[in-house]
Amino acid sequence: MIKTKKSQIKLKSHPHEDFPTIPTVAGTSFEIEAKKLMEGIKSVFYSSSVSDIKPEISSVFVYTNNDNLVFVSTDSFRLAEKKIKVKGVPEISGILIPFRNISEILKVFGEFQGLIKVCFNKNQISFSSDDIYLTSRVIDGIFPDYRRFFRKIPPRK
Repeated sequence: MIKTKKSQIKLKSHPHEDFPTIPTVAGTSFEIEAKKLMEGIKSVFYSSSVSDIKPEISSVFVYTNNDNLVFVSTDSFRLAEKKIKVKGVPEISGILIPFRNISEILKVFGEFQGLIKVCFNKNQISFSSDDIYLTSRVIDGIFPDYRRFFRKIPPRK
């Protein structure tokens, strides 16, 4: 009930228990500067496929290689890869973040300054900092082995 001098209104609502809880992701975690994470995602997401026919390529693939966090996407016609130097990131064999959720990550954390905690397991990934908590499912699939197409070709003699 909200009352003022000249009026009153009764707002109808539902108890918070009626709403689903946001899942807490447990698993491997690390922290990364928001600027670096956004740079990696922004550099490649445009080349993801927007079709859900092949979920593996309608995503952004993230993995580690030495001291690099590598972001990759493709729609089978174009390919984008961005390597970001980071320290203290655990070994990541590959995470496929759905394209539909990438735009939400960019909206929520696009202008954020500071550290983002990334936590992931086989089925989900979460991004959090301060009062922000965002979760996404991860795609269960295998990203195409794009590196085999870029082997060094020996010079002709």
